[in-house]
Amino acid sequence: MNTFKYLILLLSFIVMSSGSYAQNENLTKKIYAFVTRMGEQKQLDSMKSIYTQMQKTYPEQDHKDLHYIYSIAKGNLALAMIKANDPMANQMIGAIPEGQMRRNYLGSIINQLLKSGKMTQAEKLLKDALAPGKKDSANYYTYSYNYADLLYQLKRYKEALQWITPVKEIVGLKSKNQKTLYGFILYKNKKYDESIEVLSSMVKEGMANDEAKQVLREAWIASGNKIENFDLFLTGLLKNLNTDRIEYMKGHEVNYDAPDFKLVNLEGKEVTLSSLRNKVVMLDFWATWCGPCVGAFPAMQKAVDKYKNNKNVEFLFINSWETESDMLKRKQKVKEFLADKPYSFNVLLDPNPGTKQSDYLVISKYKVKGIPAKFIIDKDGKVRYALTGFNGGDDATVEEISIAIDNLLK
Repeated sequence: MNTFKYLILLLSFIVMSSGSYAQNENLTKKIYAFVTRMGEQKQLDSMKSIYTQMQKTYPEQDHKDLHYIYSIAKGNLALAMIKANDPMANQMIGAIPEGQMRRNYLGSIINQLLKSGKMTQAEKLLKDALAPGKKDSANYYTYSYNYADLLYQLKRYKEALQWITPVKEIVGLKSKNQKTLYGFILYKNKKYDESIEVLSSMVKEGMANDEAKQVLREAWIASGNKIENFDLFLTGLLKNLNTDRIEYMKGHEVNYDAPDFKLVNLEGKEVTLSSLRNKVVMLDFWATWCGPCVGAFPAMQKAVDKYKNNKNVEFLFINSWETESDMLKRKQKVKEFLADKPYSFNVLLDPNPGTKQSDYLVISKYKVKGIPAKFIIDKDGKVRYALTGFNGGDDATVEEISIAIDNLLK
């Protein structure tokens, strides 16, 4: 879910539970409608026009009890302005008043500034968020991590270590990105043994990407170990991963008939599941808006590449639960989404004869409750493994899929 959609839901809860909503429900809905329209626009000028119209029709100074709504509008507009390199973006950022909504938006704004290469502006915002008087704020250590990330990109490694260390010690490093950054910062500060410990743990958990493995190799050598022993060391770590994933996959074994389907792929070719009998079939249900779905794609491509020469294995990526249910429009949307990405996926479109998420046909047959959802089907047409979600680790994902496919190929 993107930042705007999340904050719109949050805003709905806030205004509908506040006294102001009860006092003037129609007014709140009317102003709220402007914000919703802004989020539907693709062009910055259209967003600006709607924002100006909102302020003219319902001046902010006359409705201070509804400040949450105006903050959402400003935050959403600020993000779009940064992305479009609008010179007035900083002014809009500054117009978001202190409070919960500003704190909710600040992380996204900082990330967009970093993506846009605006390091100076990002650092200024982070320094303000990390001022001594704000140390007790709920997002303080999130900003501390963001600042360490920025400092790493600026090659100010000593400072980066100073800002990420409290994050590790007080709230912990939980995500793959956090642990990777910490391992890299340790390496750049010549703390090689500590870097090896962090990155080795990530390899064993299946969370290390190719760059992390390369830094692990460099730390291994810098620590005085023999280069010729590194491959053996890495193999040992990956063996632990395999043992762990075998046990994990045992917990996801099932055995039931796979619901049949006939779908059309992006090239217009019909694909019927029953025609793939005598093959092991991997189904991946996904949507363009689903962060974990797209986050798992690099791992899925590695799995596709691993079995691309095996005629007994088929990967099908079923696009479903899109906000656009019209088949022609959705086909174009998915094509555009994948156009600049290095994936060789056979993408099928799950039809939706209605308008609701629950109306998508095939994903409903498989009783999916969350995406990404993966089903590995044996040669006899039975679902033998069912997985939901993505843990963030490419190696772990590829290992899990490999274990399932190899078992079913026997």
